[in-house]
Amino acid sequence: MDKITFTLGANNITDVYPDKIQNQGNTSDGRFKYSRNVTQFGFGGRYIYAAVRIDL
Repeated sequence: MDKITFTLGANNITDVYPDKIQNQGNTSDGRFKYSRNVTQFGFGGRYIYAAVRIDL
């Protein structure tokens, strides 16, 4: 069993999004809905991953 490693992880588990820009004139035709100053939330929502590593 020392040769098999399981990894589980997640980012933004609660699926939190930043507040949308209130001034729609600054969204470049709707492409940028969120301010660049709040990128710590991420724009993709929840991200969950799993990995298995087997050393031969």
